[in-house]
Amino acid sequence: MKKINENKNKNKNHSRVSLSGIFNACRVCIMRKQRSVEDPRLQISGMAPLFDNRVRAFTLIELLVVVLIIGILAAIALPQYQAAVDKARYSSMMAAVRALKDAQEIYYLANGSYAAHLSDLDGIFPAECDEHQHCGNFSLNQAAGVYVYGYFNRDTVGIGNALLMYLGPESGRVECYSYKVDGARGKKLCKSMGGKLFGAEDAYCGEWLCSMYRLNF
Repeated sequence: MKKINENKNKNKNHSRVSLSGIFNACRVCIMRKQRSVEDPRLQISGMAPLFDNRVRAFTLIELLVVVLIIGILAAIALPQYQAAVDKARYSSMMAAVRALKDAQEIYYLANGSYAAHLSDLDGIFPAECDEHQHCGNFSLNQAAGVYVYGYFNRDTVGIGNALLMYLGPESGRVECYSYKVDGARGKKLCKSMGGKLFGAEDAYCGEWLCSMYRLNF
C-alpha cells in the first residue's frame, strides 16, 4: 500500500514537472520569435519569426515584364490619343473656316464682291485669333474671291494639314490637304474627316508635296 502511494506521488510530481517544462519552453520559444522579428540580428538559426516583416524586392524578370507591358500599352494608346487630338483641332479649324466662308458670302450679297482683306470682315473670328488671323492651333487666310482656308503646322515638322472651302460658283467644294511634312498622320486625319483621295498622292501643291482629299461637307 505504501509503495502504491509513493508511485502516485511520483507520477503527480513528474506530471507537474513535465507540464511546467513544456509551458516554460513554449514561453521561451515565443519570446525568441518576438525578439527575432524586432531585431533580425537576434534570429535563431532554424527558427522562422512569427511575422516576416521584411520587404521583398522585385526580380529583374518581373521588372522586364512590367516595362514590356507599359511599352505595349503606350504603342497602342499613343497613336489613338494623337488621332483624337488632331481631329478635335481640325474640327475647330473647320468651324472657323465655315464662319469665314459664310461671312464672305454675306459680304458679297451686300457689296457685289468678296472682301479683298479679311480685316474687312468684322466679328467673325474666334476670340483667340490675333490681327493676323493666327488662332492658337491654326491660322486662317484666303485666296481673294476664290476660297478661304485654314491650316496648321503646314511648313514645320508636324501634321501639315489645310482645309479649303471655295466661294462663288464652286461653293460647297471642300478639300482637305495633307502635306508631306508628316504624310501618314496628315492623310489619316483627312480620311477620318470623311475625305476621299482626289488625284495622285504626294503630288505638288504649289511649292509643297501634298495629297488632296475631297470632303462631303
